[in-house]
Amino acid sequence: METLILYLDTENDNRKRIRTLNITQVEFEMIKSLELSYGNKGNILKIVYSDKVLLLINKELELIYRQMQYPKYFINIERKWQSPLYLNPSVINYTDVMENICGLYYLNSINGIDGKNIPFSMLANDFELLFNFKFADIYKKRDEVLKESYPPFLALIYRYLFLWVLSCQFICWIASLCRNATLLFQVVDEKEFSVQLLV
Repeated sequence: METLILYLDTENDNRKRIRTLNITQVEFEMIKSLELSYGNKGNILKIVYSDKVLLLINKELELIYRQMQYPKYFINIERKWQSPLYLNPSVINYTDVMENICGLYYLNSINGIDGKNIPFSMLANDFELLFNFKFADIYKKRDEVLKESYPPFLALIYRYLFLWVLSCQFICWIASLCRNATLLFQVVDEKEFSVQLLV
């Protein structure tokens, strides 16, 4: 019976499934009728087992017919979304990703659908799902990031708000804070972007 169930789970062609179920049904009905006609009273378990298999076959056939009649109700929606994005470990490591997660979380930059702050674990799990990787322990990695000594505020802009640094609105906001200051942008080694404030 386990073999039959495994076959039904793995086979997708309904014609093959129906044919196999019909053949199995005929065989078990023949076994049951032979046991009823010629068997002794001690073989009642064979009859009970045959009834059990025949009932399963009838229910599976009914399910297949329903699936063919109403296919929209049998759509498998349990598939998990798979992101096409992957981290390049030669450029960025998990600590760098956790620095961005901590920055977004502690600045309350990301809210849930209800407008409230989301839990730290949800934000970290969403980053894992987005970039197809897994932190060993998100809280240990967070503590490791928080124990580091940080550079001055303007260098934190790149570390925590790398998306905002590239937007014109954020740069204009910093410039308005520093009225008489000049912002100097430098690209260092194509991988590092820094903002220096000259007064």
